[in-house]
Amino acid sequence: MFAYAPLVTALGFALALYAAFGGKGAAFSRWERALIAGFGTLLSSAPLDFLSMYRPPWMMMFLLKPNHALSLVLTPLLLAAFAALRGWRGRVALAAALNLLAWFFVLHAAYVAFGLAVFAGLSLATRNPERGRDLRDSLAVLGLNALLAALLLGYLLLRSGLPFSPGASGERLLDQSPHLLVTTTQTGWLFWLGIWGAWTAWKRGGRIGRLWASQLVGGYVMWFAYPVLSLMGRAEQPDELFLWLRFFL
Repeated sequence: MFAYAPLVTALGFALALYAAFGGKGAAFSRWERALIAGFGTLLSSAPLDFLSMYRPPWMMMFLLKPNHALSLVLTPLLLAAFAALRGWRGRVALAAALNLLAWFFVLHAAYVAFGLAVFAGLSLATRNPERGRDLRDSLAVLGLNALLAALLLGYLLLRSGLPFSPGASGERLLDQSPHLLVTTTQTGWLFWLGIWGAWTAWKRGGRIGRLWASQLVGGYVMWFAYPVLSLMGRAEQPDELFLWLRFFL
C-alpha cells in the first residue's frame, strides 16, 4: 500500500484543489480550477530546489511523508467546508474535522488554525462586507477545536517541546541561514506568480479565495517570526512550514 501512496495522495491533492474552488456560486471556471490543481501539484517544486537548504517539497511531502500528504489532501476540503459554513452544526463539525486533521499531522492543523485567525483579522482590516460572519465563524471553530483538543494536543505539545515548553530542544536557525530569502526571492518567478495568485483569489475568489490567501499570509507571518524564535531557541521544524508555504504559494 505504501508504494501507491505517492500516486494516490498527489492525485488526491489535485482533485481536492479542483473541488475546493468549485461548488455553488464558484468564482472560478472549470479551466481555472484545473490550472489551480495543476499548478498546486506540479509547481510545488522547482528545478533548482536541490540547491536549497531544504529538500524539494514534492519529494518530501508525497514520497517520504504519506501522513503529511493526506493532511495536505484534506486541507482544501476543510477550507471549502469553512467557506460554506452555516450555523452551529457546521461549526461543530468543522472543529471536529480540524481535530481530525491534527491526527494526520498536528503542525498542519496549527497552520490552518492560525490562518483562520489571520482570515478574520484581514476581513476586519479590509472592512469586508462579510466580516461579521467571518469573525463569528473563525472564533467559533477555533474555540470549539481548542475545547476538543486541549487535553490531548496540550499533552503532546508539552512532550515534544512544541512550541514553547521548557523541554524544547533549543533549536536555532543557522547563523548564515538565508531564512527570509528561502521562501521569497530564492523561489524566483514562482514567488511573484504565487503572490499575484493570492491577490487575485482575495479580490475575486469569494470566501474560499479569501481563505486561501489568508492561509498564505498566515504562513509567511509565521515564517518571518522564525528569526525571533531562533533567538529564543525555539526555531522548531522550519522545514515543515517551508513545505506548507510552497504548496500554498
